[in-house]
Amino acid sequence: FSVRQSDRKVNEGDVQTVRGDIDAANDTTYTSMTRNLTFTWQEKNVEAGLRLPLITTTSKYHGNFTIGNAVGLTHVSDFRNTINNSRYIPALIYINTPKKDTAVYVYPLINYQGNGDLIYNHFSISAYRLLKQSRRDIYSRWGQTILLDAYNTPFGGDYGGSQFSFYGIGYFPGFFKHHSFWGYWGYQYSKMPAIATDPNNYIFRNGIPLPRGLTLTRYQNLYSMSANYTFPIVYPDIAIGPLLNLQRIRMNGFYDYAYGSGRFGSTQTQTYASTGFEVKFDINVMRLLPQLDVGFRYSYGIQPSTSLFEVLIGTINF
Repeated sequence: FSVRQSDRKVNEGDVQTVRGDIDAANDTTYTSMTRNLTFTWQEKNVEAGLRLPLITTTSKYHGNFTIGNAVGLTHVSDFRNTINNSRYIPALIYINTPKKDTAVYVYPLINYQGNGDLIYNHFSISAYRLLKQSRRDIYSRWGQTILLDAYNTPFGGDYGGSQFSFYGIGYFPGFFKHHSFWGYWGYQYSKMPAIATDPNNYIFRNGIPLPRGLTLTRYQNLYSMSANYTFPIVYPDIAIGPLLNLQRIRMNGFYDYAYGSGRFGSTQTQTYASTGFEVKFDINVMRLLPQLDVGFRYSYGIQPSTSLFEVLIGTINF
């Protein structure tokens, strides 16, 4: 059972609005305007559910199977943005008469919930079977992990939507000791009807991994996969006084791929691909036992062509 209350704010950057002014001779003059788009709202969420974790550890394999279901209510109030206080931002406006503007095209931002209630059901399954690791192993030499999430809105409310996502991760031994091949395959379906038929459709947040270094558009059907090779570079075991201890430097090379189709009821498709590497430093801070990994990533976009350098701060491992 959980309760959350927060004041939310998201800056979406700049958007461009084009106005078409129609004069008496039926000629149109187009004027472009760029404005910042920032959303603010107040959000309250209550969620309650049951989760059953089954331990399936046997011999040299760690194992777990967890099934759960939860029902949640998200209430949003005071939703506004810097343009028109709506989830749909005008992209092209025709001025037909001096007193009437008609938005012909809009930017649909339906992954935001406007004022009202979203009542949802969340069903989940997760499982793993991993070969026990030695202290120097980065990942399990052999193992599988699966995660499944299903969201829908069968209880009414002001907003409706549904989403199904699944992905699995496989781990394999590398060429040398403590090296690891690993990768994932995922699929996600999101309900995305045409705006005119269902203006109150809500898209739940993405539930599968995406190609690193790229920004993806949401699609009705999305396939995602990746291949990785991870290995330790050196074990320096260097202590910088009582402040920091550097245990290991490791590297990961990757190739990511995704394919999306069927956006907002149309038949659009798009392919995404990126490759690159990550360097991480496994450290202990202030002589504390929990390990923290920090590092950096360089991603090169094959399609679309782009590049990105990122600083990485990993989770604390207990």
